[in-house]
Amino acid sequence: MSTVHRTKSHTFFRYIIAASGWLIIFYEWIRVSHQAPGRDELALVVVLIPALFLIHVGASAWIGHSRRLAARGKRGLITRYTSPVFSRDHLGRELLFDEGSIGSKEVIISIDGNTKSYAPAGERSLPSKAPDTSINIDREAESYAPASEVWR
Repeated sequence: MSTVHRTKSHTFFRYIIAASGWLIIFYEWIRVSHQAPGRDELALVVVLIPALFLIHVGASAWIGHSRRLAARGKRGLITRYTSPVFSRDHLGRELLFDEGSIGSKEVIISIDGNTKSYAPAGERSLPSKAPDTSINIDREAESYAPASEVWR
């Protein structure tokens, strides 16, 4: 089956379903209006028919607008999202990034006073699995983590 034939039959099927829906609405409105006072036929003409017209005009205008945008090639190129600026962490320390750390498998994170720096680990071996029980407040803190965890 060709794509054009499928598209035409799909469009025809959509129109049939839409028309059937509106016929059901009109039928039910008229059926209920016979059980209510005589002003409901006037409400049908004053409310429902203009609403039907406005819905279709609005949808057609929106579809036409989208088609014009697509024809110009400008669809989806504008976003209100702004990329976050990573200049400080949540504790207010200045972040320093080494360009080589972006593509490296391991990153060394060093904290020195009010700065936090990320550098590629290079060919360094990882520390042993045994925990370091010594406490040295003056030493520089280092963390070994995969770059995929750091650059999320």
